[in-house]
Parts: sequence; structure tokens; C-alpha cells
Amino acid sequence: MTQARLDANRRNAKKSTGPQTVQGKARSRMNGLRYGNRSPDFQKVFDALAHADPGAILRVGDSCLTPAQ
Repeated sequence: MTQARLDANRRNAKKSTGPQTVQGKARSRMNGLRYGNRSPDFQKVFDALAHADPGAILRVGDSCLTPAQ
């Protein structure tokens, strides 16, 4: 690999550091909500909702929205 190629790679790597602003970081945190449907936790919630009685759905929703302590 040439020195020019190494230098170009280093310059490009400095550009790829993720979101820098507060707004960008907040937006990237929401990716878990958008794409989290493949997570094991989502599957557990989906299964619970699919097999729950109607009153339990509210309890499951509340437990998902309550922060863990």
C-alpha cells in the first residue's frame, strides 16, 4: 500500500466518526426504535402481545415504557 493511499485512508477515517451534534446523536438513538423489530426483546414483546388478554396489553406496554431500575 502506498503512502498516498494510507494518507487518504486516514483522512477518510476522520470523516467517519458518527454524529457530532446533539441533534444528530438524538436522531441516531432513535434507530433502535426504527430497526429494533429484529431484536430478541421485540420478539418477546410481540409474542406477549399476540397471546395476551386485552387488559394485559396495557400492562405490557407500561412495562416497556418504564425505565429499568
